Amino acid sequence: MAESEKEKLRDAEKRLEVEKQIKDIQSDQLNIAFSATESLKTLYNIRTKNSEAERETLKVARNINSALLSQGQSYSKISDIQREISKNQNTISRATKLQNSMEAGMTAQRVGRVKAVAEIQDSILDYQKDIVTLERSKLGASKEERKIAESDILLSKESIKNLDTQFDKKLKLLSAQEQELLFSKLGSKELEKIIN
Repeated sequence: MAESEKEKLRDAEKRLEVEKQIKDIQSDQLNIAFSATESLKTLYNIRTKNSEAERETLKVARNINSALLSQGQSYSKISDIQREISKNQNTISRATKLQNSMEAGMTAQRVGRVKAVAEIQDSILDYQKDIVTLERSKLGASKEERKIAESDILLSKESIKNLDTQFDKKLKLLSAQEQELLFSKLGSKELEKIIN
């Protein structure tokens, strides 16, 4: 009987750890949006005169960041949730219009480079989600299954490390305008994931 209770306690501790990892991933998603906003600020401070389009892009990036940060709050009414979703959808719509406008001013090759870097970020997030899934699968699993899951987790972490290096290298090769488009896309994509 005491052994069963200890096992339940260990499972509860593992669940708490998995939930903490989920929170960490959500925090990483918020950090992506925040970093994108801060990177846009840095980009715009390089130039002395900001155009109206740059101010609008920064405003939309701040709105996305704000929307992502507010997702942690709880709502007491369905109408509050609906209002927040509508507001977020409007922010995404504005961001998409700006992104389309930026892409129209770029060559297909430049847009392709931005998409390639965005895909690397998507892969990193996919591996992070895989790690959480693997951590969950370890709960209540046999010793052999836990060992396999641990091995897969290590492989996923190594892949993330390699992708982070690729992301950093490719990001440095993008022009200021391409980075602007990238950060806008990353932020709006994170907000879309939360809405859906």
